[in-house]
Amino acid sequence: MQGIAIHDSATQGVLALDLRDLLACLDDQIGAREWSCHHTDVRGPSFEQCNQWSASGEWLPASRLIEAAQRADQVVGGDFYGRRAGEVGPSLIIKAVDSSYWEVFGDAVCLNRLRARFDDVRAARYAWDHDVPERFRAKADR
Repeated sequence: MQGIAIHDSATQGVLALDLRDLLACLDDQIGAREWSCHHTDVRGPSFEQCNQWSASGEWLPASRLIEAAQRADQVVGGDFYGRRAGEVGPSLIIKAVDSSYWEVFGDAVCLNRLRARFDDVRAARYAWDHDVPERFRAKADR
């Protein structure tokens, strides 16, 4: 699975995007998948919901991810795994890296859309399966 890192920053040097921006850019690709997450660090009203979701390992509809992202003040860290119906493992992975940048792994359609939308897009620093729990890594569609 190919990946990119998005480093767009505002004039103050802070990251200029959050999970909600990535989800909006990939709109139809997000809605076509169910989602699970791991090691989330979310600030704001959706903190508790994201922690419970992360701990459970449940796969939930995209609407729940979108709702949580809209209610979050900031996503500091976390891995979000999306899979389409019939897929055993994730085919789209979104990783927040210490409020510093985002890594996204997926197909050419997703990655090209992100490259067109954001300004500071680089090669992903890590492989898609870096620090990924076994439940996602063992079955992921490559």
